[in-house]
Amino acid sequence: MNEGEPYRDYAKIVSRFLIRAKPHVVSCELRDQLAQPTGLGYISIPDVSDTLGIIGATIKHKAPALLFPDANKHTIELGRLIAWAEKNGYRVDADDEIVRMESIS
Repeated sequence: MNEGEPYRDYAKIVSRFLIRAKPHVVSCELRDQLAQPTGLGYISIPDVSDTLGIIGATIKHKAPALLFPDANKHTIELGRLIAWAEKNGYRVDADDEIVRMESIS
């Protein structure tokens, strides 16, 4: 067995997942599903399609502009999202295809 062989399986996992270790917790996120910057200054966050998911992602990423391609005005509670956004300095733009969150400041 070569010295590098014990880490071969770990290298396969690390190439697909982002692994974070904190005291008493290890989290894994698929690299393909992480927030992706777009060419328009937005961060695109796939696989978030509900109101609480959008709020959580907005808090987590703290970006000035976010796109949620899997959410639309039919999958969210628009009034609730707008109320949260106004209190926290964001503007909501939702249509039949996508939801956008932009910082007002």
